[in-house]
Amino acid sequence: MIEALRVLAWEVTRRCPMCCAHCRGASRDTDYDGELSAGEGLRVLDSIAARNVRPLIIFTGGEALCRDDLELLVRRAAGHGFPCALATCGHGLTEARLRALGEAGVRMLSVSLDGPDAGSHDAFRGVPGAWDRAMRTIGLAKRVSLPFQINTTVHKGTAPHLRRMRDLARTLGAARLDLFFLVPVGRGRALTERCLTASETETCFTEIQALDAEGCLPLHLTCAPQFMRRLPAPAGRPKPGQSSFNGCLAGVRFAFLSHVGDLQPCGFLDIPCGNVRDFGCDFPAAYEASETFRRLTEPLTEGCCGDCPAMARCRGCRARAYAADGNPFGPDPSCLRF
Repeated sequence: MIEALRVLAWEVTRRCPMCCAHCRGASRDTDYDGELSAGEGLRVLDSIAARNVRPLIIFTGGEALCRDDLELLVRRAAGHGFPCALATCGHGLTEARLRALGEAGVRMLSVSLDGPDAGSHDAFRGVPGAWDRAMRTIGLAKRVSLPFQINTTVHKGTAPHLRRMRDLARTLGAARLDLFFLVPVGRGRALTERCLTASETETCFTEIQALDAEGCLPLHLTCAPQFMRRLPAPAGRPKPGQSSFNGCLAGVRFAFLSHVGDLQPCGFLDIPCGNVRDFGCDFPAAYEASETFRRLTEPLTEGCCGDCPAMARCRGCRARAYAADGNPFGPDPSCLRF
């Protein structure tokens, strides 16, 4: 079962100086009790490597840079052959630290821009100067020749600006634009009215297909698996530099590890599925003991997702289904078939 894992997002700390309107963890700029120690984190990485599994490790938070031992964790992961990426708002980032992280093994940054200008981005991120910090981070990435992607949250306020966001990401030199469709969890539960309706989602999909056809910049969608209904069956893995799209990977090829060691199918699907500390920090053992993870590998049978001909490729957003009525195996309300 662990052999199917392709991506592990590890919330190495929940501390964050931002106050983002949509934050799944409602992160605050304070110390959190019970976070995994460096030693525990190293054992987690060693346990995965011992099973000859090499998922992409996304070091995230909170703000991952708040951990002073981040380089140590990255170095161990890279030493095992894990591809390593860092999701950051750039808090306190210097050229020297970014070089050190690159030398430790970080191969890609993701930087969020949640609007085409400073006003819209800062308002969504809840901190004046957030735009300038993001731009400075991008500048540092260029200076040390570290590739980066731009992440953008898609909601009613940003949906009209998809082309502007694509053009901005391209101008900045991003390797990819990842569009995260808003899921109302954590602090984002207060943003339900900003979530796109199923019809508005389809309108976005039409524009995204047009943008992708222009071939200017690779695109990726997160928490919008029903986009797969619009695509022909894939002929194979996308080539480097091509857009890549996928159905919901939560608990199947994707897993999330919280700051205190809880496993979740994804960061937006806040269902604790065991804690690595209960298994001696043996991540595969905890992963394979989870009944929720096991059920997520099985075909869905409930509601419109269960009888959809695209179910195997799409699977619906499990986090959005859970946010809607507490059932992670139910229908995705952002789909027109709902």
